Amino acid sequence: MTLTVGQFAYLPWLRTGVGAEIARVDGTPGSEPRVTLPIQVRFNGDPGLSDGVTLELFGPGEVTGFDPRTVVRTWPRPGVMDAECNYFPIIEFDQADLPWRFTPARATTGDRLTPWITSHRSGRQRDQAAGAAQW
Repeated sequence: MTLTVGQFAYLPWLRTGVGAEIARVDGTPGSEPRVTLPIQVRFNGDPGLSDGVTLELFGPGEVTGFDPRTVVRTWPRPGVMDAECNYFPIIEFDQADLPWRFTPARATTGDRLTPWITSHRSGRQRDQAAGAAQW
């Protein structure tokens, strides 16, 4: 019996359900904040009892926060003053697709999708001058 080594790949652009029906390709003109999809609702499988409605999916503009429990790891940790500056800071989510979930577009033919959320950290002195809280 020969065992083969499995290969795994993460595909952040892969969508299932209604998200798979998004038509606009990432990077094409158009900046709709939400995706609207026409759907047909049929009751009890009876074509006579059907109606068309427009379904609006949430976009990045509707996200005002998320449960802090979705963040499972950050680096550097809060309060660390001697973190090596040649490493990028990271935020690891327990839901791996979160950075792409609300992007109102589908992946390009090269399998690229822009995340709707990014991490940005400006310099500490600039934050203090603006009156921001210390990190």
